[in-house]
Order: sequence, then structure tokens, then C-alpha cells
Amino acid sequence: GTPNDPSTRGVYYNDDAGGTQTHFVITNTVTDGSHSPVYINRQGSDGSLIVFRRANDDKGTISVASSGTTYNTTSDRRLKDNITTITDGKEKLLAMNPVTHTWKADPDAPAVHGFVAQEMQSIVPEAVTGEPESDEMMSIDYGRITPVIVAALQDALKEIEELKTRINELEAK
Repeated sequence: GTPNDPSTRGVYYNDDAGGTQTHFVITNTVTDGSHSPVYINRQGSDGSLIVFRRANDDKGTISVASSGTTYNTTSDRRLKDNITTITDGKEKLLAMNPVTHTWKADPDAPAVHGFVAQEMQSIVPEAVTGEPESDEMMSIDYGRITPVIVAALQDALKEIEELKTRINELEAK
């Protein structure tokens, strides 16, 4: 069989005829969900299971410890320039449209919570991959929304503290 044939199982290096699309494919024929096609096991010590690189520079890892799995992306200060505090977190947060939805591929499954990539593209563009007019489906990296949420929450907490102070001053009169 071939990697695109549902009866195929195994590990393949798939190279199309023109050589423009290459894929490493791991597939199995189990249909009952009882076996994962891939197991990655680190025996006896904590550390990286997978390292993601671009041009031979590490950009992220998936690590495992006895307490769980972490998904890491580079964030070291030494890699960054022009660091500024987010000052419009509340506005960005209010512009977000959290929704519930079902998936067309599984219409009988319960609704889930999420965002629409096309709507989030103008709010937190670095969290969205893909173009609305492309045939490739757009995606969201939900973790990249976190700094905006934290900034908005900080704004809200500061405002609450200011209001408490004003109330206390008014009640003291």
C-alpha cells in the first residue's frame, strides 16, 4: 500500500513525483482508538522528547517529567528586542469573540469552546496561521493569546483597586 491508502500501516518517507512535497508518515489501521500510531518514551529521566528547530536553531520542545508533559517555545529575554508592556489588553480582550461551535466533520459531537481564526487575525495576528483566501485551513495557537488576557486582567484588577480606594475615601467622609 501507500501512505494515503487507509489499509496501509507502517512508517514511510513519502516523496511525491515532483519532489516538492515530502512527508514522514506514521500510520496504523486500528479503527477502535485502542492504539496510538506513535509512542515517544523517555526512559528513566526527565527532559526533551522532541526538539523543534528552524535553520538548526532550537525553537521549541516537548518535554516530559514524572509530573507531566510541557510544550515549550523559545521566550528567553536574550532573543528579544523592543520589549514593551501591552497597554491595550482590555481593548483587545473586548474585541475577541469567544464562541461555542460544533465541527462539520463530527456534527454529532458536543459543542466546544473556541475562537474563529479569521476574526482573531486582526486582534492577535501572531496567534493565527494561514490566510483566509487560501485553500489551507487557518489555525490558532491559543497560547499566544495568553499575554493579552493577562494584560487585560491586570488592567481590570488595577481599575478595581482604584475604585475600592475611591469608595473607601467617599465612605470615610
